[in-house]
Amino acid sequence: MTAPNPPFGNDPTCQPPSEPANPSPTAELSALAAHLRRLADQITDLDTRYNQISDTLTATVLPRLDSIGEDTTAQLAEHTDAVQQLLDSLSAARPGEPPNWPTMNADQAATAWNQLADWIADTLVPWYEITRDQLPDCWALHRPALLHLNWLHHTYQAAHQPGAGPRATADWHTRWLPTALHAVREAIPRRGTRVCGPGHHLSSDAERARPAPSGQPGPAVPAPSPGTQLADRTFWQPFYDHAMATDLATRDVSAFVALSDRL
Repeated sequence: MTAPNPPFGNDPTCQPPSEPANPSPTAELSALAAHLRRLADQITDLDTRYNQISDTLTATVLPRLDSIGEDTTAQLAEHTDAVQQLLDSLSAARPGEPPNWPTMNADQAATAWNQLADWIADTLVPWYEITRDQLPDCWALHRPALLHLNWLHHTYQAAHQPGAGPRATADWHTRWLPTALHAVREAIPRRGTRVCGPGHHLSSDAERARPAPSGQPGPAVPAPSPGTQLADRTFWQPFYDHAMATDLATRDVSAFVALSDRL
């Protein structure tokens, strides 16, 4: 009797798979230890490089950054001061909003009165040779004339501020000045039973023929050739003082009444 053939025969390709070889525990530990040593070396190198960079920053870069920061702060402060000075100069040169005469309180009105009078006395009359015929002595007692002169004053400031341009100045000379002077003449009566003229305000022929009562502004007798005389402040100052005092007193009363109504 012959022996049975083995299950896979003699074919070497049909042999059962062999068991995988198990690595040696010693070899695994050695490889792991070597890897850990490499990691430790890398960490040590990184720590060394970190310390070097930190020392460089502390010794060189940070002091320079502090210096740059101080210089930048100083330059910024200088630029800020320069910009503020420029803004202040522009603000001083730029005319403010024209005063709204009907709504001003007494303090605001006093400032507006004085600014207008100074401009008329120091600029309008001497430089443009405005006569008493063009600007009657009692202009301050006529509200329409006062308002016309007020806007003429502010358009003058706007036309002569830095950057206004030659056209604005030309418009003021050729349009606004003659327009305002014409409006002033129309606002002050020159014909009728009570008229205004050099040294008198809304007076009749009989009143102009006699001396003015004590305490009334202005001379009693018109000056000779008033049309050729400049509208000097000495001529209109008494009328101006009277008009301003009356206006401010009225505003104080109006403010008191308005306050009383609110209480």
